[in-house]
Amino acid sequence: MDSVPPSDRLRDEAFRPAPLRLLAERVGPAGLDLVAPLALGSYNREIPEEFRLPGAPDRLALVVGNTRALWPLFLEAIGRRPDLRRASDPLDLYVEESLTRALEGLPVLEARFAHDKPPRRVAIQRAADLAGMASLSPAHLSVHPVYGPWIALRAMVVLDLPISGPDWPAAPCWEGCQRPCMEALERALEVGWDPERTWRVWVGIRDACPRGRAHRYPEDALRYHYAGDRSVLAPEGLRARGGREAGSGPSFRGVR
Repeated sequence: MDSVPPSDRLRDEAFRPAPLRLLAERVGPAGLDLVAPLALGSYNREIPEEFRLPGAPDRLALVVGNTRALWPLFLEAIGRRPDLRRASDPLDLYVEESLTRALEGLPVLEARFAHDKPPRRVAIQRAADLAGMASLSPAHLSVHPVYGPWIALRAMVVLDLPISGPDWPAAPCWEGCQRPCMEALERALEVGWDPERTWRVWVGIRDACPRGRAHRYPEDALRYHYAGDRSVLAPEGLRARGGREAGSGPSFRGVR
């Protein structure tokens, strides 16, 4: 059974600053259930200039992500808001709106999303690695110690506050691992990328990872992310999965 490593529990208890706890409490109900701190200087020193963020080296930076907990909450929002379903990228908009609301009243120096285009692009996988949230695997996956590769990295926020405590980078996920993700990556590269024909082969890279298998994304989430299948957001699709249209009664939130 997956469990939180003792080092992660110690870190949470000893080094979680109050603004991080507050932000985690605010974004958690939207399904953004992963938040990890690091010093801005630690990030800016490790990445190319075009990905660096403004602020003094001792400012508090936060990496925000999610597990499969986000998906049923996103579907509920889709059911309530036809305008969200019609957006060019409903999930990106949902994340933007949720995080923007959560940051109200906090001393924000910068907030960038993983889907931002240059010149606002952020090295989100490297940030998650440095923050101890998820190790960057040889197959280019971000692997959480509990949830494995079944996470998504959404944003990086810089607050005009000093960070308390040291950085605690992630332990390499491949220590003691046979690296089955590399064989899966090779298979995916051989068949190439086609969102209609080969997307399941690319999901296989995540499936190959031995960590976090109990936290695999649901099938409709995979179809949306990999195949770009927006039919899973249609009203009839939501009803079939227990989601709801506004005013249609209680919904099934799924499990984390």
